[in-house]
Amino acid sequence: MDSQPVTLEHYFFPEISVNANPNWRPDIESKGKPFASVGTNCEPVSGEENLFEVQLTITIEDTEEHPSQYNVKLTAIGVLRAHKDLHDKEKNMAVTGSSILYSASREFLLGIMLRGPWPPIMLHAMPFNISPPVEEHALKKSKKVTKK
Repeated sequence: MDSQPVTLEHYFFPEISVNANPNWRPDIESKGKPFASVGTNCEPVSGEENLFEVQLTITIEDTEEHPSQYNVKLTAIGVLRAHKDLHDKEKNMAVTGSSILYSASREFLLGIMLRGPWPPIMLHAMPFNISPPVEEHALKKSKKVTKK
């Protein structure tokens, strides 16, 4: 390949909601950590060769098991172009696009929460390159070499 395998054309946040939880107190923190639900979707853009739209949604809700100082709903959309020779385009675009959008969303949310009344939630890193099941990772058996 003579150029980048994936190019980010642009991204934006069409939905952003960060609400400080008025019932949260620092002593609640010991009950559990906030839980982020993350969803992704990747679709080719119709009529455009090698262009893909990736959507990522992050939701954090205050629950008894996972108390949260903020309730969050964020949607990020990215438009990415695949190199014409990139193999397995849909999978590679989904993994790369989701990774880019998640990273941008983490930093964006952190910046917003730093201005809030409670400590910010630091979202954990998230791998989007899902591996096949373990049984598909069978190790190749080495051949025994016997001397004659």
